[in-house]
Amino acid sequence: MNYNFKFKYYRRPFRLRFKTNYGIWTIREGILVRLEDREGNVGYGEIAPLHSFGSESMEKAYAYCNDLKGQFNDDLFTLMDVKHPACCFAFESACELLRNKCELQIEKNVQVAALLPPGRKALNILDCYSSQGFKTYKWKIGLDKIEIEQSVFKKLVRTSSEDVKFRLDANGSLSLQQAKDWLGFLENYNIEFLEQPLHPTATDDIFAIAEEYSTPIALDESVASIDSLKKTVKKGWSGFLIIKPSIMGSISKFRAWIKECNNALIFSSVFETAIGFQAGLQLAAEYGEPGYDAGYGVNSFFLNDGLSLHGDSPTLSLNRCSIKDFEEIWKQIGKN
Repeated sequence: MNYNFKFKYYRRPFRLRFKTNYGIWTIREGILVRLEDREGNVGYGEIAPLHSFGSESMEKAYAYCNDLKGQFNDDLFTLMDVKHPACCFAFESACELLRNKCELQIEKNVQVAALLPPGRKALNILDCYSSQGFKTYKWKIGLDKIEIEQSVFKKLVRTSSEDVKFRLDANGSLSLQQAKDWLGFLENYNIEFLEQPLHPTATDDIFAIAEEYSTPIALDESVASIDSLKKTVKKGWSGFLIIKPSIMGSISKFRAWIKECNNALIFSSVFETAIGFQAGLQLAAEYGEPGYDAGYGVNSFFLNDGLSLHGDSPTLSLNRCSIKDFEEIWKQIGKN
């Protein structure tokens, strides 16, 4: 099918600078896409690249959109998936919305985990999140000395109720010995999992320490694309998989593969506007592991700019947004 295609570039500041192993984020950049078929049906998608995780860069995504010269057709998906996974997700999201497939789970709610700022700043915001009803927290590690971070984590646990759960994310920043030190330390705590302790290339070591310690390990950067998901599971990984829909590539390929997968899937945001957020939350509602909160408690990291519509509570509704809301967001973004 052929579509008329338009796109708009956006930049939105974080409320506070956000530090990860890959540097400090102050601005989230992305591209909104709009497809319209010959009957006038419209669908919106969002390109939210994360180059550090292996997706195309923002520059390459923009160049791809510009090269389309206002026209798109379904045949382009085959060539897009590998080199432009974030673009592929955005265009397939727009097509699904255009064809009303997103209506399937429209009434469902999704429980989400809150993302804590790294270091001691987490202690300052924990009470605020707790008062909102959050019961699962994700906290970044590998940004300071181990003894300092472990001391902060002890305080986080002490100041939390017994029913609160934590998941720690190293973003592949730990050495093998550091990973073992953390896993040994966490044997004394009932946490959900340690996320991506080692670099994605350290596959054998990750498999080995997963067998050696009782604390579960979740893979993230190691499985950022459809192909890497397939290869990792085929190699024998049976643990948690973190799925970042906005950068994984083809939704249709993911839906086909998921029928063969028995792993527990935890879906996670990459700081999208409501358009990409809705598309990812939809997949979390369909395929997320029961009993584990999705990683979509991130909207409080942005200013109130009108681009986040789902709210920042621990329970998010898929019927919070409509195509009319997306149209308003589209109008709000300045012209290229």
